[in-house]
Order: sequence, then structure tokens, then C-alpha cells
Amino acid sequence: MEVGVTLRYMIVSLLFGMAIVAFQASRITGTENQKIILLGFASLYVFLAAAFLILVVFRDLPGPVFVLPILTFLALSGLCLRKKRELEKP
Repeated sequence: MEVGVTLRYMIVSLLFGMAIVAFQASRITGTENQKIILLGFASLYVFLAAAFLILVVFRDLPGPVFVLPILTFLALSGLCLRKKRELEKP
């Protein structure tokens, strides 16, 4: 039963993250489109890493299983923000 509740929280976090990206993508105009989408994806990855971290802490889940996804989401977020910064340079 505990696994089902945890999976439900994970699915909700993924859906919320997808909504963030869809909201960012709806405001695309001209040359700013890449920066807007990269910011949306960076927000998504940070939110997912936070959701997984919260689940590990408050649901007493085995931490080592979720270390790789958390680090992956944070690395992807960093890459998105780095690319966005490169796009902002003249």
C-alpha cells in the first residue's frame, strides 16, 4: 500500500512539472523561444529533484535507490541553465 501512495506522489510531481513546461512553451515569441523553454525545463528538473528528495526523507524510502535520479535531475537543470546563459551572451 505504501508503494502505491509513493508512486501516486511521483506521478503527480511529473504531471505538475509537465504543466510548468507547457506553460513556458505557450509564451514562445521570436528569438526568445529557446531561453523560455530552457528555463521551463530547468524548473521542471529542479522540481522533480525536490519531489524525489522529499519522498525519500518523509516516506522512509531507501535513499540509495533515488540518489541517481536526484543527481540526474539536478545535472540536467544545471545544463539547461548553462545553455540559457550562453544564449543570453551577445
